[in-house]
Amino acid sequence: MEIAAGGHERSHFDGATLVVTSPGIPPSAEVRRWARERGIPVWGELELGARLVRVPYLAVTGTNGKTTTSGMIAACLRAGGLDAVACGNIGRPFPTAALEDHEVLVVEASSFQLADQESFHPRVSVLLNLAPDHLDWHGSFEAYVEAKRRIYARQTTAGDVHVGTRDDVVAAGMSSEAPCPVVWFRSGPSGAGEVGYRDGSLVSMLNGPEELGAIDAERAGYRADAAAAAAAIARLRRGGPGGPRRVGELRSGASPRGDQVAEADGVRFLDNSRRPTSMPRSPRSTASTTPS
Repeated sequence: MEIAAGGHERSHFDGATLVVTSPGIPPSAEVRRWARERGIPVWGELELGARLVRVPYLAVTGTNGKTTTSGMIAACLRAGGLDAVACGNIGRPFPTAALEDHEVLVVEASSFQLADQESFHPRVSVLLNLAPDHLDWHGSFEAYVEAKRRIYARQTTAGDVHVGTRDDVVAAGMSSEAPCPVVWFRSGPSGAGEVGYRDGSLVSMLNGPEELGAIDAERAGYRADAAAAAAAIARLRRGGPGGPRRVGELRSGASPRGDQVAEADGVRFLDNSRRPTSMPRSPRSTASTTPS
């Protein structure tokens, strides 16, 4: 295998039959144009992973909270006895995890990654929220939303489910257009067929009232949506009673918002940070941070 550093040249495409790009390479990049001129297919990370994977996978997207939610879902499934791992935009590449020996994958999917795929077909997809972001990359909010919509585009198989939020009007509108059954979560009281909260505790109404455990009120504002979405999926996947009942206490493994980071003079400091989302502007770069 030959590795070329320091930028791309047209000659790098000599003899190539496929180009797999980093999510940081925008559609307007010169290297993409060179590939198109030669008729070489251009795949993104999700497309490559979707072609390699041999086990069921779930997918999580949204403008904020993807990493926390993906980690929580994987932790819930593991607590329920499944060999589950979070991958994709969370750190471990989806294609790498697809080649490993797991029972189920939880794929964090950014808008950049979703825009670069055609075959991605999660059995359960999640949309957490939607707000204008990365418009310099996508060109418009409409294009950003269209990229997010691709998370459920292929969910037309029996048993496919989309999980959406009742708390975000824009996101709820998009979720309602999913071509498969939709299960809803919210940060307030839940109705029939939803997962929500009652008196500080997670409550599932998917199959009648079921209390899933308390959420630390001090952290609820940071992790309530993530916990509700994770609980909904844990119940859908029937991962066993251990998983969803502990969801409020499970860590995602990615320093989720709401964790205490310090205490001084009786004041507790909680992490409310969002991981960096700035992307390299140069098409020469093949590395990226954490797009949404």
